[in-house]
Amino acid sequence: MKNLKIGHRLGLGFAAVLVLLVAVATFGLQQVSRLNDRIVFLTSIDEGKLEALSKVQFAVGLRAIAARNRWSVGPPNRKAMSTWSAAPRKRSNPAWPN
Repeated sequence: MKNLKIGHRLGLGFAAVLVLLVAVATFGLQQVSRLNDRIVFLTSIDEGKLEALSKVQFAVGLRAIAARNRWSVGPPNRKAMSTWSAAPRKRSNPAWPN
């Protein structure tokens, strides 16, 4: 190694770095390809389950909206008011109108 000129040493070092770069890039691309194949496999199998889950979430959302609307409107008649447990709250700031 001592007998080589500086240009040859730099060339060998650069070649070694290029070989390592190609090796790491090849390994990285293989791993990304494997990950992509696995993601495609998992999503193709669970697509039906995800669609069913989406429908359930939508139905739960509709029921939550209906429940919120029911409680915000209040009881429909006087008879139901006797079982109504939500009393109006007082404002903490007396400057606010009721």
